[in-house]
Amino acid sequence: MENEVNLISQTVDLLIKSATSIEYYGRELATLDDVASVLNTLDCNRNRKKPITANGLKVAKYKLKQKKLLEHYEPEWENLFEKG
Repeated sequence: MENEVNLISQTVDLLIKSATSIEYYGRELATLDDVASVLNTLDCNRNRKKPITANGLKVAKYKLKQKKLLEHYEPEWENLFEKG
């Protein structure tokens, strides 16, 4: 379960940085394949035996959802996109 938690945490961080224009990863992160590809280019994949895939992201999300842990990783978008 620790691997899934780390993967989802890294995925959420990546998506927040992309959505708030803190980082640009050379492409629009429109699909899980896009996200997995970017995660593989970062240090996120260093302790894994195989590359991260879209299906791997789906499985990690499913496992966390089953344990009711997924809601802990939902960002507070209102705080990230406060109106000025």
